[in-house]
Amino acid sequence: MKLNHYPYKDKKQIFSDRDQRIKNRYERIFPQDYMDQLQNKSGEADRFLEAAIAGFIAEQPKAECLAYVKQAQQYQHINFAANIHPGNTVTYCVKGVDITMTGEKRLGYAEISAWKDAFWLALILREKATIDLLCEYQSGEHQDPRGENLAFGHAFCGFLQGVYNPKADLQSLLNEVVKLSSPEFVPEHRQPYIYWVLMPFVNIILAILANDEAKYHDALTKALESSYQYYTSTDRKKQLYQGWLPIHISAGAALAFEQCGFKLPCKSPYIAEWLVYGEFE
Repeated sequence: MKLNHYPYKDKKQIFSDRDQRIKNRYERIFPQDYMDQLQNKSGEADRFLEAAIAGFIAEQPKAECLAYVKQAQQYQHINFAANIHPGNTVTYCVKGVDITMTGEKRLGYAEISAWKDAFWLALILREKATIDLLCEYQSGEHQDPRGENLAFGHAFCGFLQGVYNPKADLQSLLNEVVKLSSPEFVPEHRQPYIYWVLMPFVNIILAILANDEAKYHDALTKALESSYQYYTSTDRKKQLYQGWLPIHISAGAALAFEQCGFKLPCKSPYIAEWLVYGEFE
């Protein structure tokens, strides 16, 4: 695994640009118009997460990176609370301020692609309330008919929800994931993400469920290698920043540490150990 490989000439400037963009976009309207801005935008959590990852690359203080990870997670919680419970009052504390809104289901704002990111962030930050909320999610009710709707995504979501449901038949849910990951069910342009990102994450979860540390170390190592392969491929340049701190791997590692006490098999430039070990103070 390559070290010190970030292909950026000025990492500090990259972080500064993203940091300033967020301040210009959000800080000046907080808290009066903050919720309205978030409620009417899809995928805003990505802006916060991108800033956090840029900070990680630029070796910014942990507190600064963590603040952006928390903002990303908070937005995702608010977004899914609003979509899962339309008509209900949703209140969430952001930076010490209680912000209230009325829930409303909006197609395209709570699709499976956003759900998995929200799930990963909740695992990283040990946000049980968000995990409980995401386990209420019914994937079939939130897909935009104009978008791509793969059966694999629903199976992937159902399997992860099943991990938190003691009555779930995990073997059947896993069988469905494996079956629907077959090339006959996945268009070619989606196969790299499923095979190099999502299925390696499933293997990490299986090692945790088995409480098998050796299997976990092997799964995590392979997930890192697959993530590197995916995010550095020539056609993924727009999402390259995600590959420097892949949240699916951090999420799996955080869960392994919390549930089993498993530590990372080795140091990696792609993992912030303080996120994995919950060192948030």
